[in-house]
Amino acid sequence: MKKILYILAGLFVIQFAGNPLYAAVGDLINIQLGNGRTYTNGAAINDVSGQYWNKFTYTEDDNADLFYSNNTLSTAKLTYAVDASVNLNISNIVMNSTDRNLFSGYLIIDQNSSEFILQGLDAGTYDLYVYSQVASNNSSSLQFTANGVSGSLTNNGTLTSLVEGANYLKTSVVVSDAGTLAISIAGNSQINGIQLLQTSTAPEPASMVLLGVGGVLAAAAKLRRKPGDVSDAVS
Repeated sequence: MKKILYILAGLFVIQFAGNPLYAAVGDLINIQLGNGRTYTNGAAINDVSGQYWNKFTYTEDDNADLFYSNNTLSTAKLTYAVDASVNLNISNIVMNSTDRNLFSGYLIIDQNSSEFILQGLDAGTYDLYVYSQVASNNSSSLQFTANGVSGSLTNNGTLTSLVEGANYLKTSVVVSDAGTLAISIAGNSQINGIQLLQTSTAPEPASMVLLGVGGVLAAAAKLRRKPGDVSDAVS
């Protein structure tokens, strides 16, 4: 029995050395939609300069690579079917200088709904941030569903800073082992950007198998040991 346990321990070492039990928590993907000015701040998450934003319009190719906020390549890709028009530059934006570039361009979803699909994500939970504000005194509305979680925003374009529940919304979503996050945008919506922050991870399947086998063997060893048996202690 001891030899089996030693072998199992070796498998654990190999598994953990080759593939960590958990992926990194805190990975952040920023997506700027529309063809406005380039944005490099953090919006509602760690609002500091120098962050990388993946910038897309509806004319971009599908299956596009996504980069993390530190400009390193992620395993995720963006596929989207957008029935939309692109507003190139919004005039008279009243947002402050820090975040105005995020709202300088946006996608207008026409009557038909559209869908953004992020594939290749690590399984786990994520904080999803969506942003929507257009030019001053123009009504902006957004309705979306992300992996079964719904949200909506409405404002008249006069907000000068980020206000949760007005020009951005934060919600929690779960990504399964399939690694897919599907964000469906309702018709007649406007959207400026998306942020996705990983907050927890799910154990890798192979690691879970090893954990299960280890538990079974440990239980079997305990059952085989008779009361008063000290062979393990003296061997």
